[in-house]
Amino acid sequence: MCMSKKSCTFAVEIFAEIHTFLESKSFLLCKLIEINICIIETVTKYLSYLEDAFMIERSIRYDIKGRKYIETPYKFYFEDLGLRNARIGFRQYEEGHLMENLIYNELRMLGYTVDVGQVVVEKKDEDGKRKRQTFEVDFVCNKGYSRVYIQSAYKLQNEDKYRQEINSLTRLSDGFRRVVISGMLEPTHMDNKGIYYVNVYDFLRNPAAYIDN
Repeated sequence: MCMSKKSCTFAVEIFAEIHTFLESKSFLLCKLIEINICIIETVTKYLSYLEDAFMIERSIRYDIKGRKYIETPYKFYFEDLGLRNARIGFRQYEEGHLMENLIYNELRMLGYTVDVGQVVVEKKDEDGKRKRQTFEVDFVCNKGYSRVYIQSAYKLQNEDKYRQEINSLTRLSDGFRRVVISGMLEPTHMDNKGIYYVNVYDFLRNPAAYIDN
């Protein structure tokens, strides 16, 4: 799990990596199915052990417009990035994923419950058929009656990346604050869509100033 390029890891990704390894070893199909069932139980059990030891924390997926929780897939975040980095000898340094994990930990320390949000949009294609598109919101943060939506974007280097990061936020119209936290040294500002932009250094110095409504 520590060796994953993501500091926030889906349980299904862990299982997929093991499954791929077994397939490469040319296991018989019936044996592979039997092993897969065992792997699912084992991975789930070990993840629960890590949760009980406060090494990782689970973030559940939430359908914002449907106002309901979705059981899978969910994400795991490391509660101590120092231990994570020490375990792998500081060999993998994915700035974007580490920043996302750092923001998650900061939000939890501020007393927010933090879910992974999704926005489902239905629209018609050229043939007139309805298609569903799902857009992800990195963090749906709730504390009492307060809510804030946050996107973690290490770099907004071009227009395409900028549109990608705010795609989900522009589809939310419930009046709660929407924030993009970036790793770039840019001043805090709000665009014409009502979305706030703040760099991660200012956010860590005084997070309440940017997320409390």
